[in-house]
Amino acid sequence: MIKKIILGVVLVLVVAVGLLLLAQVQGHEGYFSPVYSPDGSEVYFIARESRGLVAGLGIENFTPPAYVFVWHDRFSLRKLDPAAGSVEILKSWPASPLEDKYMRTYRGRPFSSPSTQLRWVDERNLEYRIGIRIRTQPVSERYFVSRTWNNLTNEMVEKDEWNQEWLAISGGSEPALSGDWEIIAARGEEAFPCAIVALHSSSAEVRVLLKNEECERVYPDGVRPSDVEQYSRRADIERIQEFTGARERLTAEALAAGMTAYEASLHVTRGMRELGHYATPPNWSPVC
Repeated sequence: MIKKIILGVVLVLVVAVGLLLLAQVQGHEGYFSPVYSPDGSEVYFIARESRGLVAGLGIENFTPPAYVFVWHDRFSLRKLDPAAGSVEILKSWPASPLEDKYMRTYRGRPFSSPSTQLRWVDERNLEYRIGIRIRTQPVSERYFVSRTWNNLTNEMVEKDEWNQEWLAISGGSEPALSGDWEIIAARGEEAFPCAIVALHSSSAEVRVLLKNEECERVYPDGVRPSDVEQYSRRADIERIQEFTGARERLTAEALAAGMTAYEASLHVTRGMRELGHYATPPNWSPVC
Protein backbone atom coordinates (compact mmCIF):
# COMPACT_ATOMS: atom_id res chain seq x y z
CA MET A 1 0.00 0.00 0.00
CA ILE A 2 2.79 2.40 0.95
CA LYS A 3 4.55 1.65 -2.33
CA LYS A 4 1.36 2.45 -4.25
CA ILE A 5 0.98 5.75 -2.41
CA ILE A 6 4.59 6.65 -3.10
CA LEU A 7 4.17 5.67 -6.75
CA GLY A 8 1.02 7.81 -6.98
CA VAL A 9 2.77 10.81 -5.43
CA VAL A 10 5.72 10.40 -7.79
CA LEU A 11 3.35 10.18 -10.77
CA VAL A 12 1.54 13.35 -9.70
CA LEU A 13 4.88 15.14 -9.27
CA VAL A 14 6.04 13.98 -12.72
CA VAL A 15 2.84 15.26 -14.31
CA ALA A 16 3.10 18.56 -12.41
CA VAL A 17 6.73 19.02 -13.42
CA GLY A 18 5.82 18.18 -17.02
CA LEU A 19 3.12 20.84 -17.04
CA LEU A 20 5.50 23.38 -15.56
CA LEU A 21 8.13 22.58 -18.20
CA LEU A 22 5.49 23.08 -20.89
CA ALA A 23 4.25 26.33 -19.33
CA GLN A 24 4.78 29.46 -21.41
CA VAL A 25 4.10 33.11 -20.80
CA GLN A 26 2.67 34.31 -24.10
CA GLY A 27 2.09 37.85 -25.32
CA HIS A 28 0.59 38.72 -28.69
CA GLU A 29 -0.58 41.75 -30.64
CA GLY A 30 -2.89 41.31 -33.61
CA TYR A 31 -4.56 43.47 -36.26
CA PHE A 32 -8.14 42.60 -37.20
CA SER A 33 -10.70 43.73 -39.81
CA PRO A 34 -8.71 46.46 -41.60
CA VAL A 35 -10.77 48.78 -43.81
CA TYR A 36 -10.03 51.82 -45.94
CA SER A 37 -11.38 55.22 -44.98
CA PRO A 38 -14.17 56.50 -47.29
CA ASP A 39 -11.59 58.42 -49.37
CA GLY A 40 -9.09 55.55 -49.37
CA SER A 41 -6.26 57.58 -47.84
CA GLU A 42 -6.19 55.89 -44.40
CA VAL A 43 -6.75 52.46 -42.89
CA TYR A 44 -8.82 51.74 -39.79
CA PHE A 45 -8.49 48.47 -37.87
CA ILE A 46 -9.10 46.74 -34.54
CA ALA A 47 -5.98 45.91 -32.54
CA ARG A 48 -5.83 43.30 -29.79
CA GLU A 49 -3.15 42.93 -27.12
CA SER A 50 -3.17 39.81 -24.96
CA ARG A 51 -0.88 38.24 -22.37
CA GLY A 52 -1.25 35.12 -20.29
CA LEU A 53 0.11 31.78 -19.11
CA VAL A 54 -0.36 28.64 -21.22
CA ALA A 55 0.55 25.24 -19.70
CA GLY A 56 0.20 21.72 -21.08
CA LEU A 57 0.50 20.10 -24.48
CA GLY A 58 -2.94 21.20 -25.70
CA ILE A 59 -2.66 19.42 -29.06
CA GLU A 60 -6.13 19.19 -30.54
CA ASN A 61 -7.36 15.62 -31.25
CA PHE A 62 -4.33 14.15 -29.47
CA THR A 63 -4.10 15.50 -25.90
CA PRO A 64 -6.36 17.22 -23.38
CA PRO A 65 -6.68 21.03 -23.71
CA ALA A 66 -3.97 23.24 -22.28
CA TYR A 67 -4.47 25.27 -19.10
CA VAL A 68 -4.73 28.98 -19.88
CA PHE A 69 -4.88 32.00 -17.61
CA VAL A 70 -5.28 35.42 -19.28
CA TRP A 71 -4.23 38.43 -17.24
CA HIS A 72 -4.39 41.06 -20.00
CA ASP A 73 -6.78 41.29 -22.95
CA ARG A 74 -7.57 44.66 -24.53
CA PHE A 75 -9.05 45.81 -27.85
CA SER A 76 -8.66 49.23 -29.45
CA LEU A 77 -9.70 51.05 -32.62
CA ARG A 78 -6.73 52.47 -34.49
CA LYS A 79 -6.03 54.56 -37.58
CA LEU A 80 -3.07 53.94 -39.87
CA ASP A 81 -1.71 56.63 -42.18
CA PRO A 82 0.21 54.64 -44.83
CA ALA A 83 1.87 57.76 -46.27
CA ALA A 84 3.31 58.85 -42.92
CA GLY A 85 3.68 55.34 -41.48
CA SER A 86 1.97 56.49 -38.28
CA VAL A 87 -0.64 54.75 -36.12
CA GLU A 88 -3.09 56.57 -33.86
CA ILE A 89 -5.20 54.96 -31.13
CA LEU A 90 -8.72 56.37 -31.50
CA LYS A 91 -10.66 54.33 -29.00
CA SER A 92 -9.77 51.79 -26.30
CA TRP A 93 -12.44 49.47 -24.98
CA PRO A 94 -12.71 48.29 -21.37
CA ALA A 95 -10.88 45.09 -20.48
CA SER A 96 -12.44 42.18 -22.34
CA PRO A 97 -14.39 39.58 -20.32
CA LEU A 98 -11.48 37.21 -21.02
CA GLU A 99 -9.15 39.19 -18.77
CA ASP A 100 -8.39 37.52 -15.41
CA LYS A 101 -10.09 34.34 -16.57
CA TYR A 102 -8.97 30.69 -16.44
CA MET A 103 -9.79 28.39 -19.39
CA ARG A 104 -9.03 25.02 -20.91
CA THR A 105 -8.36 25.31 -24.62
CA TYR A 106 -6.00 24.14 -27.36
CA ARG A 107 -2.81 25.70 -28.63
CA GLY A 108 -3.07 27.64 -31.85
CA ARG A 109 -5.78 29.81 -30.33
CA PRO A 110 -5.19 29.75 -26.55
CA PHE A 111 -6.69 33.21 -25.99
CA SER A 112 -9.76 32.44 -28.12
CA SER A 113 -10.20 33.80 -31.63
CA PRO A 114 -12.43 36.91 -31.71
CA SER A 115 -15.07 37.76 -34.29
CA THR A 116 -14.62 41.34 -35.52
CA GLN A 117 -16.12 43.65 -38.11
CA LEU A 118 -15.76 47.28 -39.20
CA ARG A 119 -18.19 48.93 -41.62
CA TRP A 120 -18.63 52.55 -42.62
CA VAL A 121 -22.27 53.61 -42.20
CA ASP A 122 -21.48 56.87 -43.99
CA GLU A 123 -18.46 59.17 -44.35
CA ARG A 124 -18.63 60.07 -40.66
CA ASN A 125 -19.69 56.96 -38.78
CA LEU A 126 -17.82 53.70 -38.47
CA GLU A 127 -19.74 50.75 -37.05
CA TYR A 128 -17.75 48.14 -35.14
CA ARG A 129 -18.55 44.71 -33.75
CA ILE A 130 -16.36 42.53 -31.54
CA GLY A 131 -17.34 39.10 -30.22
CA ILE A 132 -15.32 36.94 -27.82
CA ARG A 133 -15.95 33.50 -26.36
CA ILE A 134 -14.77 32.17 -23.00
CA ARG A 135 -14.48 28.40 -23.14
CA THR A 136 -16.12 27.05 -19.99
CA GLN A 137 -17.99 23.88 -19.08
CA PRO A 138 -20.69 22.87 -19.76
CA VAL A 139 -21.48 25.90 -21.96
CA SER A 140 -19.07 28.56 -23.26
CA GLU A 141 -19.75 32.18 -22.31
CA ARG A 142 -20.15 34.64 -25.19
CA TYR A 143 -19.73 38.41 -25.07
CA PHE A 144 -19.87 41.22 -27.60
CA VAL A 145 -19.53 44.96 -27.92
CA SER A 146 -21.12 46.82 -30.84
CA ARG A 147 -21.52 50.55 -31.39
CA THR A 148 -20.85 53.33 -33.88
CA TRP A 149 -17.87 55.68 -33.67
CA ASN A 150 -17.89 59.17 -35.19
CA ASN A 151 -14.55 59.98 -36.86
CA LEU A 152 -15.18 63.73 -36.76
CA THR A 153 -16.06 64.11 -33.07
CA ASN A 154 -14.15 61.05 -31.81
CA GLU A 155 -17.25 60.13 -29.84
CA MET A 156 -19.36 57.02 -29.47
CA VAL A 157 -22.98 57.24 -30.55
CA GLU A 158 -24.01 55.23 -27.47
CA LYS A 159 -22.51 54.02 -24.21
CA ASP A 160 -19.85 51.40 -24.82
CA GLU A 161 -19.75 48.19 -22.76
CA TRP A 162 -19.46 44.42 -23.11
CA ASN A 163 -22.71 42.44 -23.19
CA GLN A 164 -23.07 38.80 -22.17
CA GLU A 165 -24.82 37.47 -25.23
CA TRP A 166 -23.84 36.56 -28.77
CA LEU A 167 -23.95 38.88 -31.75
CA ALA A 168 -24.00 37.24 -35.16
CA ILE A 169 -21.48 38.83 -37.51
CA SER A 170 -22.14 38.21 -41.19
CA GLY A 171 -20.07 39.41 -44.12
CA GLY A 172 -16.65 40.99 -44.09
CA SER A 173 -15.44 44.44 -43.13
CA GLU A 174 -16.00 47.22 -45.68
CA PRO A 175 -14.57 48.86 -47.67
CA ALA A 176 -11.71 46.44 -48.28
CA LEU A 177 -11.03 47.81 -51.77
CA SER A 178 -9.55 51.11 -52.88
CA GLY A 179 -9.11 51.09 -56.64
CA ASP A 180 -6.67 48.31 -57.57
CA TRP A 181 -5.63 47.76 -53.97
CA GLU A 182 -7.19 45.43 -51.41
CA ILE A 183 -6.48 45.65 -47.68
CA ILE A 184 -5.83 42.29 -45.99
CA ALA A 185 -4.85 41.13 -42.49
CA ALA A 186 -1.98 38.63 -42.86
CA ARG A 187 -2.01 35.48 -40.74
CA GLY A 188 0.16 35.46 -37.63
CA GLU A 189 0.82 33.25 -34.61
CA GLU A 190 -1.89 31.92 -32.26
CA ALA A 191 -4.78 33.43 -34.30
CA PHE A 192 -3.34 36.97 -34.08
CA PRO A 193 -2.90 38.52 -37.58
CA CYS A 194 0.59 40.00 -37.54
CA ALA A 195 0.44 42.44 -40.46
CA ILE A 196 -1.79 44.66 -42.54
CA VAL A 197 -0.93 44.49 -46.22
CA ALA A 198 -2.27 45.91 -49.47
CA LEU A 199 -2.53 43.55 -52.46
CA HIS A 200 -2.61 44.90 -56.03
CA SER A 201 -5.22 43.22 -58.24
CA SER A 202 -3.21 43.03 -61.47
CA SER A 203 0.47 43.05 -60.53
CA ALA A 204 0.01 40.99 -57.31
CA GLU A 205 2.37 43.43 -55.58
CA VAL A 206 2.19 43.25 -51.79
CA ARG A 207 2.80 46.35 -49.70
CA VAL A 208 3.27 45.79 -45.97
CA LEU A 209 1.64 48.77 -44.28
CA LEU A 210 2.04 47.61 -40.68
CA LYS A 211 3.60 44.58 -39.00
CA ASN A 212 4.75 43.39 -35.59
CA GLU A 213 7.82 41.43 -34.48
CA GLU A 214 6.08 38.06 -34.85
CA CYS A 215 5.88 38.61 -38.60
CA GLU A 216 9.63 38.17 -38.87
CA ARG A 217 9.21 34.58 -37.66
CA VAL A 218 6.05 33.80 -39.64
CA TYR A 219 7.35 35.37 -42.87
CA PRO A 220 11.18 35.26 -42.75
CA ASP A 221 11.32 36.08 -46.48
CA GLY A 222 8.68 38.79 -46.26
CA VAL A 223 4.96 38.57 -47.01
CA ARG A 224 4.52 37.21 -50.53
CA PRO A 225 1.41 37.26 -52.75
CA SER A 226 0.88 33.52 -52.18
CA ASP A 227 0.70 34.18 -48.44
CA VAL A 228 -2.33 36.46 -48.69
CA GLU A 229 -4.09 35.74 -51.99
CA GLN A 230 -6.16 33.02 -50.32
CA TYR A 231 -7.72 35.69 -48.09
CA SER A 232 -8.65 37.99 -50.97
CA ARG A 233 -12.34 38.93 -51.16
CA ARG A 234 -12.10 41.05 -54.30
CA ALA A 235 -13.98 38.64 -56.58
CA ASP A 236 -16.89 38.32 -54.14
CA ILE A 237 -17.00 42.05 -53.43
CA GLU A 238 -16.99 43.01 -57.10
CA ARG A 239 -19.67 40.43 -57.87
CA ILE A 240 -21.92 41.90 -55.16
CA GLN A 241 -21.21 45.42 -56.39
CA GLU A 242 -22.16 44.42 -59.93
CA PHE A 243 -25.37 42.74 -58.72
CA THR A 244 -26.40 45.70 -56.55
CA GLY A 245 -25.52 48.22 -59.27
CA ALA A 246 -27.62 46.35 -61.84
CA ARG A 247 -30.66 46.30 -59.55
CA GLU A 248 -30.32 50.00 -58.77
CA ARG A 249 -29.96 50.89 -62.46
CA LEU A 250 -33.01 48.83 -63.50
CA THR A 251 -35.07 50.27 -60.65
CA ALA A 252 -34.13 53.81 -61.68
CA GLU A 253 -35.16 53.02 -65.29
CA ALA A 254 -38.55 51.77 -64.11
CA LEU A 255 -39.16 54.86 -61.96
CA ALA A 256 -38.10 57.20 -64.78
CA ALA A 257 -40.60 55.46 -67.11
CA GLY A 258 -43.41 55.99 -64.63
CA MET A 259 -44.08 52.28 -64.07
CA THR A 260 -46.28 51.03 -61.25
CA ALA A 261 -44.68 49.08 -58.42
CA TYR A 262 -45.78 45.80 -60.03
CA GLU A 263 -44.50 46.80 -63.47
CA ALA A 264 -41.21 47.97 -61.97
CA SER A 265 -40.81 44.63 -60.20
CA LEU A 266 -41.31 42.76 -63.48
CA HIS A 267 -38.90 45.09 -65.28
CA VAL A 268 -36.18 44.53 -62.67
CA THR A 269 -36.70 40.76 -62.69
CA ARG A 270 -36.52 40.56 -66.48
CA GLY A 271 -33.43 42.72 -66.60
CA MET A 272 -31.63 40.76 -63.88
CA ARG A 273 -32.36 37.50 -65.71
CA GLU A 274 -31.06 38.88 -68.97
CA LEU A 275 -27.86 39.94 -67.24
CA GLY A 276 -27.49 36.50 -65.68
CA HIS A 277 -27.95 37.65 -62.07
CA TYR A 278 -31.21 35.72 -61.62
CA ALA A 279 -31.81 32.09 -62.53
CA THR A 280 -33.78 31.69 -65.75
CA PRO A 281 -36.71 29.25 -65.54
CA PRO A 282 -37.34 26.79 -68.42
CA ASN A 283 -39.21 28.17 -71.46
CA TRP A 284 -38.78 31.74 -70.14
CA SER A 285 -38.82 34.55 -72.69
CA PRO A 286 -37.60 38.11 -72.04
CA VAL A 287 -40.49 39.45 -74.10
CA CYS A 288 -43.81 39.90 -72.25
